[in-house]
Amino acid sequence: MVHNSVCTFHNLTVHLLHEVRVIIFNGRQIRFTPIEYHLMRYLLTERPVSDKELVEDIFHSELDMWNREALNKHIGNVRRKLKKSGSHLSILRVATFGYILVPNDERH
Repeated sequence: MVHNSVCTFHNLTVHLLHEVRVIIFNGRQIRFTPIEYHLMRYLLTERPVSDKELVEDIFHSELDMWNREALNKHIGNVRRKLKKSGSHLSILRVATFGYILVPNDERH
């Protein structure tokens, strides 16, 4: 049995299929790796998320150059999947702080 949850992200209904790590945005399904799915769940909070917070929770480690590099790699993979799916969502870098997920029409 697959457990689901539904949330709203910038007036967009989002379905999360936890056991199979699929997120559905406006009928577009995107399958993620475990780390990518965990990242997306953080980014769906509609707030900037710090590198430190992401690394500590996802990698269970302290932020260092190796973990930052791994985080950047996974963020890049998620960005490609969002673009390929046509989801109209983008992950933006917030200066030296971290990341935020936004609809493309809100990019600056």
